[in-house]
Amino acid sequence: MLYCGQAQTNAQMNKFLETMADWYRYADNRKKIVGFCAYVIRNSVGKLYAARYKMKSRAKVFKKATRDLSRPLRQSMDNRTPEYAELLRLGLADAIEGIRFSHMSMIPSCDYTPFPRKWVPHHERVLLDYIKLRDLKLFCELQRSVKEQRLCLPQDMLGEIVWDYKTRSLGLKRSRGPFESPA
Repeated sequence: MLYCGQAQTNAQMNKFLETMADWYRYADNRKKIVGFCAYVIRNSVGKLYAARYKMKSRAKVFKKATRDLSRPLRQSMDNRTPEYAELLRLGLADAIEGIRFSHMSMIPSCDYTPFPRKWVPHHERVLLDYIKLRDLKLFCELQRSVKEQRLCLPQDMLGEIVWDYKTRSLGLKRSRGPFESPA
C-alpha cells in the first residue's frame, strides 16, 4: 500500500470494509464493529498518507483530503501542469473513491431475516461429520459397505484392464463394444 496510489489504497480498504460488513451481517452490533474498524483504518491510512506526502500529521491529511480521504493529496506544485479534474476528465488519473463508512449512518443495519428451518452453519456440519467418523463402528460400516459395493477408483479399473491385456493377450475380453469384432 505504501507504493500504491491513493485511489488503489482507498479501493483496497473499501473492499476490506465491505467484507467486514458482509461478515457481520447478522450481528446485532454490526454498526459498532464496522464503524470502529472503519475509524481505525481511516486513521491508519491517514498516517500512511501523512508519511508518504510529508504532511507531518493526520489532521493536515484530513483537512486536505476530507474525512473520507476522497480528494487528491498530491497537487501539482507548478501551474504549468493541468489540475486533477482535467487529468480525470482525460482519463489520465484514477477517480479517488473515498473510504466508505465514514459516518455511522452509512453502515447498513443488521439483517434480521429468519434462518431456514433446521439450518446448521457449515462449520458445525463439518465438525459433526468429523465426530461421526471418529466413531469406530461407523467407520467400520463405511469400510465394509465400500468393499461390498465394490466401489473402485478409475485408476483401479485401468489397472485391471492393463492386467487383463497382459495376462490374456486378448485385449478387452470382458467388455466388447458394439464396433469391435470377436476374436
